[in-house]
Amino acid sequence: MLHVKVHAANIHDTIAGKDVLKAVIKKYPSLEGVSADAGYKKTTETFVINELKKEIVISKRQKPR
Repeated sequence: MLHVKVHAANIHDTIAGKDVLKAVIKKYPSLEGVSADAGYKKTTETFVINELKKEIVISKRQKPR
């Protein structure tokens, strides 16, 4: 774990996650990228690529058995 932030319940994780990722990259600028689950696709993915200029790997959703 590199950084933790507690936020209000009415803020979606994909929005609050931007602050966490920004803080992590500031603390550890040598990181080349991040990984996240499928719930962070789109908003967070776009932010990491366009704003932080880093790579992001989004895990695929698993189908229930």
